[in-house]
Amino acid sequence: MRKEGKEKTQGEKTCLLLSSTQSENGDGCSSESSQNADGEGEPTRTLHSWVENLSLASYVPPMVARKEWGARPLTCRALLTPPMAYVITDQLSGMECQEQNSCSKMLLDLQFHSVFTKGQCDVAYNFLVGDDGKVYEGVGWNIQGLHTQGYNNISLGIAFFGSKIGGSPSPAAMSAAEGLISYAIQKGHLSPRYIQPLLLKEEICLAPQHPVMPRKACPNIVTRSAWGARETYCPKMNLPAKYVIIIHTAGSSCNVSMVCQDRVRDIQSFHMDKWNFCDIGYHFLVGQDGGVYEGVGWHIQGSHTYGYNDIALGIAFIGNFIEKPPNAAALEAAQDLIHCAVEKGYLTPNYLLVGHSDVTNILSPGQALYNIISTPPYPPQFHLILYSYSRQAWSKGHKKPPNAAALEAAQDLIHCAVEKGYLTPNYLLVGHSDVTNILSPGQALYNIISTWPHFKH
Repeated sequence: MRKEGKEKTQGEKTCLLLSSTQSENGDGCSSESSQNADGEGEPTRTLHSWVENLSLASYVPPMVARKEWGARPLTCRALLTPPMAYVITDQLSGMECQEQNSCSKMLLDLQFHSVFTKGQCDVAYNFLVGDDGKVYEGVGWNIQGLHTQGYNNISLGIAFFGSKIGGSPSPAAMSAAEGLISYAIQKGHLSPRYIQPLLLKEEICLAPQHPVMPRKACPNIVTRSAWGARETYCPKMNLPAKYVIIIHTAGSSCNVSMVCQDRVRDIQSFHMDKWNFCDIGYHFLVGQDGGVYEGVGWHIQGSHTYGYNDIALGIAFIGNFIEKPPNAAALEAAQDLIHCAVEKGYLTPNYLLVGHSDVTNILSPGQALYNIISTPPYPPQFHLILYSYSRQAWSKGHKKPPNAAALEAAQDLIHCAVEKGYLTPNYLLVGHSDVTNILSPGQALYNIISTWPHFKH
């Protein structure tokens, strides 16, 4: 076995050495290795050492077939012509698991991400090695992977997964990979003189759940003192928030800062004096001037949506947007505010964005604005599934779950929704009781759905 360094031998490609720069592979994963003083991240150094000292194993590691981990049918058609001349090795983060059931669920999520988010035919790798010491079949021996441009048709792609973020693969995983390579040589899938290009990098996969946006600075926020807010004392917010609720104030809009400040003062007075709110009901307000106006701010509960005030940021566009949406300046300011909330830790990265009318009976934020926030690239797509059944229909719901046929039908329905485009591939699944005070879907069913892919813990 030869390992490629910086030199190039006749008939071979020049291979990149240990890269700590950001790249993107076939699964849409961005590379981010933390570096030490020598310029190499610890997981990368460990894999580098493993590559340098790799010896052929004398046993065949346990193999988990695609059917066993629940893979969708393989639709890739590009074939490999063995034996392969290269082995490409990656490490995937964000997929922590230590036993076959949880690792299988991670792979199922990865496959959905690859197929429905990236538009690929399957997972990018020929095989994946779990931290549980098992080898999971990706596209297998005979199909080209999608892991490394320029090498997919001449290499086997092997990805380690399951270790903690920033950690190295377990000894069991390393041993399983050695066994896999040994088996590949014995069966003629891999040349005995194969080359291990040092394209090792740590991959951050299955994230983010929202469309990737360029990082921007937090917008300028017109403070309460600047617009002349009344002093109040209200309950504290439970941070980080889990939801963003988009609202419109109704009434007239404003496109000049001084006019917007007058409108915000009027809204505060109306909320406090007419509705007996503790303060203005919204966390922030956005004007047609592109300005963001501090309502109760990050740390105080709003009064915008019953049941959500302590866990959701209420962002209100000043004006009525039933027929005509806010202008570009206002929309961009709201987006920047949401990004800022995530960056500063005020909003969980896995937040859900909804319109006011989704969680109340109020016609807000207006259909024109609703149409915009529910469509990419405005953040994020709606991706919430509620599982519930009524007490009347399922009186023993807390003790006895639905039967296997019903559970399978529900899962098939979800998969169908993703395939047909009715549900975003990075949807979140929750129980009814997670977002309401209703004891639904019952503890027995809740215990089951909490093990399904995409469940929001």
